[in-house]
Amino acid sequence: MICYDRLDGVAHPFGSIQQVERRCFRDLIRWLASNDSRITTKVFDNLNSLYDLGNKYVHPKSGQNAKDDSLKALYLIGESVFEVYGVKSHAEMLGRTLRTPYADFPDICGGTTSG
Repeated sequence: MICYDRLDGVAHPFGSIQQVERRCFRDLIRWLASNDSRITTKVFDNLNSLYDLGNKYVHPKSGQNAKDDSLKALYLIGESVFEVYGVKSHAEMLGRTLRTPYADFPDICGGTTSG
């Protein structure tokens, strides 16, 4: 998801989405890390670790712990999404509009209680 989004709208050597899916993920993330400032070393490492984690279940090995691995996967995804899309300073918000749930659901987020 992160990779498709970051490729969208930029010139890249991977072709269509179908062609991207046939390429080696590690080549893709390496290219993004070199060409997209939002793909930091932390994001690069997290996505590679996530790929390794998935490989443990595609190519079963001993020592798997589904509970620990799923929590680790969620952490890696969450940290990567925040690194790429999250606001890290007040300066990043200047001139931008913050969309909140209150705007989307005024009927249930009106600040009043029923009963």
